[in-house]
Amino acid sequence: MSEYHAPSRRALLVGGALAATTAGVSAFSPAHAEQANKPEEFMTPAPEWVENPTKRLDEFRTRLQYLTYTTEARARTVHNLAKNGLHVNVLDYCVDPTGVEDCTDQLNMLAERLYWLGGGSIELPAGIYKVSHPFIHLLDKVEFFGHGMSTRIIATPTDKLDEAVRENRDECFGVFHTGTYQERTSMKVTDNRPMRFGVRDMWIRTSPQKGHINVDQLRDNTHTRAPLAHVAGVILHTEFRGKPNDPEAVPSLSNLEIWDVDMGVAILGLHDRGMKVDKIRVRKSLRQGLLVGKPVGHPLRRIDDNNPGGADNKFLTVDISDANLSGKNYAGIEIYASQCKFFGSTSWYNRRSIQKNSIYVTRKKDQSDDQYTAKAGAGWYVAGTRNLFQGCTAQENGGHGWFALMPRNNYVGCIGESSSWHDAVSKPAHNHEAANWYISSWASDCTFTGVRSDNPYEDSDKPEDKFPLDKALAARWGFYLEGGAGRLSIIGANAFDACKRNSKARTAAQRDMMGNKWVLKVNSELYELLRIQINEFEINGDLVAPVLPKAKGKATEN
Repeated sequence: MSEYHAPSRRALLVGGALAATTAGVSAFSPAHAEQANKPEEFMTPAPEWVENPTKRLDEFRTRLQYLTYTTEARARTVHNLAKNGLHVNVLDYCVDPTGVEDCTDQLNMLAERLYWLGGGSIELPAGIYKVSHPFIHLLDKVEFFGHGMSTRIIATPTDKLDEAVRENRDECFGVFHTGTYQERTSMKVTDNRPMRFGVRDMWIRTSPQKGHINVDQLRDNTHTRAPLAHVAGVILHTEFRGKPNDPEAVPSLSNLEIWDVDMGVAILGLHDRGMKVDKIRVRKSLRQGLLVGKPVGHPLRRIDDNNPGGADNKFLTVDISDANLSGKNYAGIEIYASQCKFFGSTSWYNRRSIQKNSIYVTRKKDQSDDQYTAKAGAGWYVAGTRNLFQGCTAQENGGHGWFALMPRNNYVGCIGESSSWHDAVSKPAHNHEAANWYISSWASDCTFTGVRSDNPYEDSDKPEDKFPLDKALAARWGFYLEGGAGRLSIIGANAFDACKRNSKARTAAQRDMMGNKWVLKVNSELYELLRIQINEFEINGDLVAPVLPKAKGKATEN
């Protein structure tokens, strides 16, 4: 049934190798390469259903019968599918890979059939796949996988999406999803209990025009004029009813590129745990690029003490940029969950258009996080507890680099760099306002080991050769401590600023512009049992007033 796609890579290699051997040349010689660049020799003509939507759907319904799950036929069907590891290639089921026809219903029906048969993998080969509201439901033990960046899933707006949004202006729907942003997993079709499922190896994008995909835009790898509101790349909001066989859903997300969305990835459910999330790249989102756990103010989490969900997950090489394009109060990565681990991940170039005073406001208990202005345009907003961050970076964000809000988190070898970068702010926000590290009054019992604040400015001794000084200045503070926190450990930290390193050679006006109190700012008293080591400054033990300690025998006012 695979008449619409080329033979497998293995078939091509075997055939090519045989031909090359017959010709007396290596299978990977220039002669073979020239032969392989003639796709017409390997491709078969497209079947009639490609150009005829009616025949395409008729053929789909016919072929769907091969995935029957009636009591009488189930045993035979499972046996036949098991030969291929319960694997379905969507091209075998007449799913349009050209982006012309909407394939949402077909993908959902295939997933449902595999679910009833015990699960399996749905392969989306290289192509363009147009989808729309209600988008693609993730079901138990059903995995979607593509062929990397050559598999492009394009979400388009429709009247159905408009109608859903009119009912709830704050709602958001995932291109791949369990539930929605505000609603837990739907139980309407299959009594869905997703436990082992995933999405990997594809590019998720949006189109702003109803029913239309700009092929030139895809070819040139350009973004849409504006991200599509109310549509996220992936939303996981899984909560079991009754007692499941396993207390965790354990979904998997891997090697996903996500562009031009409302939110990139949101992991919200009480049972979305034990996840492995790796190689996720999100570019241009109206709200967060990555959201882990529900913020305070969410319909299912009205106050701080309510369970945020999304706990116990692992994240590797996540890369978020250009978040908060709505100009509101979102950070690139927001974490409300506990016991999560982040490795080698970056949040950068997230935008801020809120004035300086608004990003130095202490959060109040049970305050809605969406209304909390201090995190606007930040790289990381850590509002959960008992999380680990290792080798992660905040770079060139419009707001603070790292916003350490809640207690009992560990930061190891992480970097805050060039916060309030001139190119990531817009009026009334300016550069030289935010901190690379912002540590709140709530952040007791946090440990910062070997962390760094850095304003490198292209590593130039004269950064103004590239930017004038009023633009080259980025973070106002290396480390900003609100005060009020206790038992803080900042060990072996370093603060570096290329502009201030050679400040002695500058004019009085330039030195006044830069200021001289940039390494550490303690805004109000800190509580006892402290360990703070930043550059030559060291604090140990007792209550600390908002002044810097002595350094190398000299008192330095903060």
